[in-house]
Amino acid sequence: MLFGTGRTFLLLIIVECSHTSPIPIQTGSSRIELLNSLNEFRARFANAARISNMNELTYSLAIEKMAKNYSCDLPRDAETLMYYLPVGEKFENDFIKYSAAHKEDVDGLDALFGVEDYFYSVLRSLHSEVGCAHLAKPSTAEPMTAVKKISNIKEFSFNTICLFGPKAPPSTLERMYGTPGTNCYRGKNENGLCKKN
Repeated sequence: MLFGTGRTFLLLIIVECSHTSPIPIQTGSSRIELLNSLNEFRARFANAARISNMNELTYSLAIEKMAKNYSCDLPRDAETLMYYLPVGEKFENDFIKYSAAHKEDVDGLDALFGVEDYFYSVLRSLHSEVGCAHLAKPSTAEPMTAVKKISNIKEFSFNTICLFGPKAPPSTLERMYGTPGTNCYRGKNENGLCKKN
């Protein structure tokens, strides 16, 4: 598996937000802003870790509808339709810097850091769709111990959940290495992400 197997972080979030009810992103501009932020993070990671087949995400209202109904329990199909709770710009930036410094062994970094608990879904190379919802009540969680390897962040705060597609076995969504955008089937964008169409 790409990003380790730990679930401690996910369990903490379930406890914190088990009584909240997500609501959909309300405006088109909010969707675009969130989508641009996710794609920027993916592009930065692809550049830092030399991922050559990182897809650009497009926004899916159908997936947003699924996110709206999310109850803070792990989805039954979590292995094929995964989610991301945006952890904030500081930790994302710290993670990018750490990835760049260890790009010669990104797979080893995955197992060491256990980033499945944070970035497993949002950084799956061949995910190409995303839909998000705001949590009705923000939730917080303490970082896993391994986070101290790269960041001094003390607490995560969450108010959004994003689900990703397409549904596919993990083996079909694995990344390839090289110059960003060089393993795209339909060409790449200026930021090095692969075009969907």
